[in-house]
Amino acid sequence: MYMRGKNMYGWLCLTMLMIAITSCEKLDVPTGENIQSAHVEEDTTSVAVLPPESPDSLSTEDLIEYVEYYGSTEETAYSIHDVLHFVPQYLNFYDAIGYPDCYIGGFIVGFIPTNNISRTTFSSGDVETNIVLADSIGETDYHNCIAVQLSTSSKNKKAIREALNLSTHPENIGVYVILHGEITKYMGSFGLKNVDDAIIYAEFASQS
Repeated sequence: MYMRGKNMYGWLCLTMLMIAITSCEKLDVPTGENIQSAHVEEDTTSVAVLPPESPDSLSTEDLIEYVEYYGSTEETAYSIHDVLHFVPQYLNFYDAIGYPDCYIGGFIVGFIPTNNISRTTFSSGDVETNIVLADSIGETDYHNCIAVQLSTSSKNKKAIREALNLSTHPENIGVYVILHGEITKYMGSFGLKNVDDAIIYAEFASQS
């Protein structure tokens, strides 16, 4: 009788253990490091969140759906092509001058020493106030690029400037970044201002 009770107790313990194991959920551990005092994150994973592929033309209805879907999260970040072509069409449709709360993704390819994107320098330099992004690392045509303002208007934005600018970090040339801010007119074209969040994919830096 004692042995039977002991066996039943063992089976009960085993059953409870199996229930506990199967009820556990896997926890996703972040791989990036957050820079303290700012929403700047460096991602060290091997796969970048690449810009979405997009058609060359969209109907008005599809354009609205496209713009309002893409750019709303890090995973659906606008490509530079989107910022230059589709978002401006969307803004014209609504007679708006800017589109806030957007995520964009691109490679850092240079900076602007003056006040117009046509003056883009495709290398590192001594300017801290802006960077230029493109959809490919080797881009050298400013028509395919956008300027990103690096502000110091808040502690968070100042930290983002310190992390991204090419004067302090020339090694950022070729780095893929996802940024959050407002798409609006900047440096003679459409660009990104009020950047308050950044994810840096350091492993995509140019090896040249």
